[in-house]
Amino acid sequence: MPSDQLLVDKCPVCETYFVVGSAADLQRRMNAHELEAHGKVRPTRTDHGATDYQ
Repeated sequence: MPSDQLLVDKCPVCETYFVVGSAADLQRRMNAHELEAHGKVRPTRTDHGATDYQ
């Protein structure tokens, strides 16, 4: 991958976008965000305050 190419991804829970320079940086940044913002790695929308209407 050329050094000037950027990777963009977003958190599937809160739709925060990340722009980084490598796949490893993207994974580290996503894991750090998920732990800080959602309390665990790979949260789902149901983990993020969904209401159970049963």
